[in-house]
Formats: sequence, C-alpha cells, structure tokens
Amino acid sequence: MNGEILNLEREANITEGVNAGCVGECNSTGVLCQNGGKCIERYSTYSCDCNSSAFDGMYCHKVIGGYFEPGTYVRYGFQTPFTAAAGAFANMMVPLSHSFNSTSEEIIFSFKTSQTPSVLMYISSFSRDYLAVIIKHDGSLVLRYQLGSFPNPYTRILVKDNVADDKAHWVNITRRDRDIYTQVDDRPIVRDKISLWGDKNFDSPRSLFLGRVMEIGVLDPEIQRFNSPGFTGCLAGVNFNGIAPLKAALRTNTNQTVEVLGELVESNCGAVPIILSSVLLDEDPWAPQPGTPLFGYDYLTGAIIGVIVAVILFVILALLVLLFLYYYRHKGSYLTNEAKPLEPSNGAKPVSLKKDQNLPQILEETKTE
Repeated sequence: MNGEILNLEREANITEGVNAGCVGECNSTGVLCQNGGKCIERYSTYSCDCNSSAFDGMYCHKVIGGYFEPGTYVRYGFQTPFTAAAGAFANMMVPLSHSFNSTSEEIIFSFKTSQTPSVLMYISSFSRDYLAVIIKHDGSLVLRYQLGSFPNPYTRILVKDNVADDKAHWVNITRRDRDIYTQVDDRPIVRDKISLWGDKNFDSPRSLFLGRVMEIGVLDPEIQRFNSPGFTGCLAGVNFNGIAPLKAALRTNTNQTVEVLGELVESNCGAVPIILSSVLLDEDPWAPQPGTPLFGYDYLTGAIIGVIVAVILFVILALLVLLFLYYYRHKGSYLTNEAKPLEPSNGAKPVSLKKDQNLPQILEETKTE
C-alpha cells in the first residue's frame, strides 16, 4: 500500500479480537441451505439462493407445490421455433439454463393422486424426441424416453404397484449419456442403459408439460391413451435441470415462458414428509444437515415479524401526532377591528359604554328622512 509492503499476518497476531485461519460461513459445517439452495457469502453471515431450486424460504426449506383440478396443465416453454432452427443450423443446442446438457437430464418431483390414468410430466421437442412419466390405468408408474429416430422408445416400469393410492410419492430420474438411474420413494436405485443403436442426445427441447399434454403436432399414441381426462391431484418440488416450472407458475414474478390453463391452487399436499436422497450425489442436499434444529428458524421469523409490526405501529402513531399538530396549528380565537353591520333605524344607534376602551371608537352618522 503506497509502495510499502504490509505484514497482515503480523498485524493479525498482535491485534486483539483478530484470529488467523478463519473460513467463510459457506465453508462451515453449519450451513442451513437445503434442497440444492446455493450459499451466498455475506459479511459475517450468509444467505441462500433458491432460484435454481423448486423450494423457497430463508433456507430453501419450503416446498412449492400445487393442486391440479381436472384438465389443468402447466406449460413451460424452452425455446421458440426460430431459436430451435438457429440451433439446428449451427449444429449446437441453444443453452436453456446454466445446467442444461443435451446428453444429461435430472428430474425430481413428488406427486399424490387417486385418479388413473394421467401424464405427470411430458417434455416435448421440435424433433421426435420426448420424455414422459405416466400413470397407467392399473396405477403403475412408467418412464418413456424417445431419443433419435429409433422406432421403439425406451420404456421402464418404475413401480408395478398402484401409485394412485392418495399417498405422496417421490421420483428421481437421472440420465448420463446412455446410463439412466431411477429411484421412487425409498426403493433402491435402479441403473439401466439405453440401447447402443439409439441416440444419446435430446435434440431441440420445446416445452415441458405438467398435468396434461396440449402440444401442437403429432403425439405418441401411447401417450395419448393416458392424456385424458388429465391429472387430478398434487405435484410438488418439480425440478428439471435446474428449472422449476411449477415454482415459476405459482409466483407473481413469472416470465413469459410459463402458461397455466385451468385452476391451479398453491399447496404442498403432494410433498413427501421426509425428503429422500438424490441420485448420484455424494452429499445429500435434500435432507436436513446433521445437528441442525429443524424448527430453529421459526423463532427468528417470529422476531423479525415482531420488529416489523412494532415499526409499523410507531410510524402510524407518529403520523397521527403530526396530523394532530398540523390540524390545530391555525385553530384559536382572535379579535378584529371590523365594525358591525348597520341596522336600519330612524335614529342614531347609541354607542355602548361598556365597549373595551382599548379598541378605537367608530362614530356613525345617520341620515334623517
């Protein structure tokens, strides 16, 4: 500084209250950011960025979900035909988000329903590619992948039992090139491979549908069988490659890419009581951190609300006092020197002898007839 080298380590050792070797809050073991929330370092504290998470709240701990009436659907548009054509012409995909990869997808959501059949999630494209998670008439949960021009899509029965049992179920689907990892609830993780004859790229994704598919163009007949009358129930925590379509649809600051048709009510009825482990992650972002009280944030929230209410009451009281002073500033009694109006009479009106001597006397003359 100013041409001189400062020995900050020596200054730290001789300064009271300063200790060497400290780390930021985000690198400590007590970080409360949950469910994939990003820790943002602040001065002497931290905050959680939940933009890429399907959760909300101070620690990304509040699940965002909705109840779908019959026929309701949510559509999230990835790109327009122009951008898709430009990407195809350049032989590259138009980036959809910071974590998008045409050879990799990660889908996480939970649902609860008692109706069959239905399409829980459908991802369309400007080509033949699509991805669908459906519930068949018998209540089984099925995954269908169509990549490239391979005639038969990849199909896997995730759960053979009836999942339309009015209970919350959690689904995680992760693909890395030709490897597909699936997990439902607390069942073991299942690993499978896409055929070597098929393509491994999901080309030109177009839209993501929740609840029902209302896409223009040719729809797979197998998907069309389960598309009517639509999903009735609850979806929560929906996340696709860092995109939270349900969160975008239920918040007031939604962008132009989200479309909702029908009655969608915000509710966490589809959330599972305990968030399970995520696929292919060494650290579990879904479960609470060990040693962390689950309800510790309630006291802090209550204190903040109390302070806000107190400030509002103080401001209202101050405004009332200012209005009172302003209103009574000009109010009072005063005397004037104006003469009273003359009354018609035949003679002069005698001047009152009791009139204040300090006030000037006004002599009036009257005319006689």
